[in-house]
Amino acid sequence: MNKKEVLFFVALFLVVVNLFHFLIIVTLTGNASASNTGTAFLCLGKAPQLSLIPTQSAVPATIFTYQANATFFGPNTSITYSDNTSLFDINQSGYIQFTPQSADNGTHPIEITVIDASGCMILNASTIFNLTISSSNVTTPVSPGAPGEAVSGGTGAEGSNLPPIKPKIDFEISDRSIGVNIKRSQSIEKNIVLSNKGNMHIEFSVSHSLSSVLEITPSAGVIPIDGTQELLLRFNPSKRSETGVYTGTITITGMADGKVVTKEIQVTIEIESDIIIVDASLDLPKKETYPGDDLTAVVMIVSLGQRPVDTVLVLYRIHDFNGKEWYQEREDVSFDMQTSFTKEITLPEDIPPGKYILSLSIISGNSFGTATESFTILSREKGAGAIVGRAAQYGPAFAGFIIPLMLLIIIILFFVIYIIERRKEKKKKRKR
Repeated sequence: MNKKEVLFFVALFLVVVNLFHFLIIVTLTGNASASNTGTAFLCLGKAPQLSLIPTQSAVPATIFTYQANATFFGPNTSITYSDNTSLFDINQSGYIQFTPQSADNGTHPIEITVIDASGCMILNASTIFNLTISSSNVTTPVSPGAPGEAVSGGTGAEGSNLPPIKPKIDFEISDRSIGVNIKRSQSIEKNIVLSNKGNMHIEFSVSHSLSSVLEITPSAGVIPIDGTQELLLRFNPSKRSETGVYTGTITITGMADGKVVTKEIQVTIEIESDIIIVDASLDLPKKETYPGDDLTAVVMIVSLGQRPVDTVLVLYRIHDFNGKEWYQEREDVSFDMQTSFTKEITLPEDIPPGKYILSLSIISGNSFGTATESFTILSREKGAGAIVGRAAQYGPAFAGFIIPLMLLIIIILFFVIYIIERRKEKKKKRKR
């Protein structure tokens, strides 16, 4: 190999090294995901988003209500709302209700904070709004006069008609999903709040599919304009319901001016035996899946007694919130004091998209324990759309990876062809 070939090889080597370095940078920065093995623990989380609250007005001796709205990006099983004012105490659903007094007159800057401690990190978000309390916030409505008449309080002789107010029918619910775990001989209560967000009185009615384990009062009533209505939910009111996992939907129908608005609350009720010998925990690493795919569940079963357990019956079930069971399997599990394992469940091909509950019942003699986890079935069409969207999102990064790789291949091919041609020329010279 002569001097020119040596210099060419050195230059090519430097080009390859730089391209390799470039490819590593593109790979690490273009796609911020990695696959690792070992015992390291990676804790990821996204702070909740708390919607901005516009300036609010209140009147002394008049009930003031407001529902703070937040978006959560985790399991949101441990949510806490707080405020920095002595005027009221926001509840743990983000709902504010209090009656201001004349001594509270003035403008109060108030900070609302929501904390999500559901995952491995404690995340929070805050927003500040002004609340003005004053008797001058009371407004007296002006009635429009008859056609051609001047409106009382007007400034002109011609008169005018105020435009009619467009009816708005809407209400909010303080809870959209409820999960309860109780003993067979226990009964617990929970309040939910209906808030009128329209400009008309709303007549409402309540219906549900869990009459054997749930009572709701009142079952009908009126939500006044700018007002609220509390519903009392009493779980296991008889204190002798059958053990098991119950899923269903509370439907609240609001009616006004011939229009109907419907809101739903998804409910999961776990009723366990009074004495539990064996209990379990359940986790779904993947919360979203598709019909016909395998749902992976991580199960841990623990003996709560002093003696080892020989065999327990484990019952797996998948329910929707309309009371339909989509999957059931029974399995005998043998262990001493504790065992952990992974369970693969093949979902039905015809299961429709929506939210579902995977329940685990552990039966040992008279002991009946439960564990539940929710998951979502996606449609195949949406899944394909998501893949296309991700391809579009990461397309530039992939392009930045492929183009240098192609250049590298071309350079290597050129070098190989060059070496082959040089050797052919040397052979020809030797023959001569």
